[in-house]
Amino acid sequence: MSESLPTVDGGSESQMGDEVDDGTSKAKKAKTGGKKAGVALSPNCKIARGKRANCWKYFNIVNVPSEKERGVMETKAKCRLCHRSYAYQPVGATTTLNRHLENCTQYQNKLAKAKAQGLTIQEV
Repeated sequence: MSESLPTVDGGSESQMGDEVDDGTSKAKKAKTGGKKAGVALSPNCKIARGKRANCWKYFNIVNVPSEKERGVMETKAKCRLCHRSYAYQPVGATTTLNRHLENCTQYQNKLAKAKAQGLTIQEV
């Protein structure tokens, strides 16, 4: 529980330090009316972003038991076409996944079949 104390300028000051200075000056706040640009969200609300890389069309994220440590689960990306698993970190480097697609025979067969029918891979 915090307690507010009066200050010299007539405002109030938090004793526990609940107020945080976000680095904006008073002149800038006065100019913008004290409002921040963008959408206001509660501090505990996180918006989940979708996967933007094209390779995610062909991979699923799966949790598998670790081979090194007993009782620990690892996150891996599993190819939907050939069912091979690859290391995956939530920060999202997709280089390994793209390299796999270059060598995946099922993916290459799918591309060749689509090309023979005159379709692009996005239409398949």
